[in-house]
Amino acid sequence: MAKVNSKNASSRFVKKITGVLSMLAKDKNPLETIAGFAILFITAYFLIWGILTARTGNVSGYSLITNFASVGGLTRGSDVAVNGVRVGSISELRLNPIDYTVDVVMSIDSRYRFPKDTKAKITTYGIIGDKYIRLQIGTSTEFANSRDRIRSVPYRSLEEMIGNFIFQE
Repeated sequence: MAKVNSKNASSRFVKKITGVLSMLAKDKNPLETIAGFAILFITAYFLIWGILTARTGNVSGYSLITNFASVGGLTRGSDVAVNGVRVGSISELRLNPIDYTVDVVMSIDSRYRFPKDTKAKITTYGIIGDKYIRLQIGTSTEFANSRDRIRSVPYRSLEEMIGNFIFQE
């Protein structure tokens, strides 16, 4: 008896959905309806593609730490790259209680080793792109180990550079 009721309930549900769709399409040109569904399909396709291809999450490996006076929009999960190749991500941003600068903890893929004199610089993908840390490879023969500190290049925001250019004295 329960199966009969569930079949009736599902058929009533299908009839209601069909009725709603026919009301939406009532007095509409079939071409407009097809175009609407095509736009919905294309939007869903790009949304799913974006979710599946996004490079999010932390890289597992060893940690390097650097320090900046200002991180200018850098966030947890931002990329760490060398010559345009992603080699890690930012796992933590924390305020240093001694001098109120920002300690940036980078999680670096264990396949990559960098000299101890490597420098970290905040930069963007293009003029208005996302911020990331670009590592400038050093020349030391010793490699940085996990939890080592590397030097940073002071960050200057685009707004700061434009302000200095406009109001130079």
